[in-house]
Amino acid sequence: MERLGKITDGGWEVCEDTAYKPVQPCLIYSFGVGEDFSFDDSVAKRYGCEVHSFDPSMKREDHQRESSVMFHAFGLANFSGTTSSGWKMFTLPDIRTNLGHAQKPLSILKLDIEEWEWKVLPPLLKGGHLSDTRQLLMELHQCDGCSQYNPEQIDKEPPKERYILALGILKDLHDIGFRIFWRHQNKACSYVTKFGWRERNGCCEIHMVRGGNFK
Repeated sequence: MERLGKITDGGWEVCEDTAYKPVQPCLIYSFGVGEDFSFDDSVAKRYGCEVHSFDPSMKREDHQRESSVMFHAFGLANFSGTTSSGWKMFTLPDIRTNLGHAQKPLSILKLDIEEWEWKVLPPLLKGGHLSDTRQLLMELHQCDGCSQYNPEQIDKEPPKERYILALGILKDLHDIGFRIFWRHQNKACSYVTKFGWRERNGCCEIHMVRGGNFK
């Protein structure tokens, strides 16, 4: 396991076991940048992969970085269109088709999309769109309002439906061959639960690989 990008928030762990390490020609998608390209630049340099970064919240135009990373000013959603805030959003199948990657497997898919994962993951799993993804790195925002876009929300306690949805998604990922090799609690998302008044972390980074002789 190798951490790429910043040692602090911004870096992500990648599995470098022979069966999972990106090998050229390879393709990496990184959704959610937040002005921190350290992971994206690092994986481009280390593996020589074609790397695409996506984020609709940054005030930047599409551009190619010196590291060869291509930045796109749109985001990942369960629909293709524009949000009420003016963000351009696309489904993963539409993105892959539009970029000419429909037939190219994803060595790494990173999702840090501020609660959009709950809308995005179910249709991806149902449609079999993760069947050619080797590593899935994602942050699950379990508590309501843990996103940076809801910093003033006081009651962050997730409803039971969020837990049920999360367990269903994790089971579906397990059923198609994904296994967790690393997880990390993000202290920036801590909140005090109403059940016992204990502190909980509402954001958890989960790193998975797919394939191999799992049982």
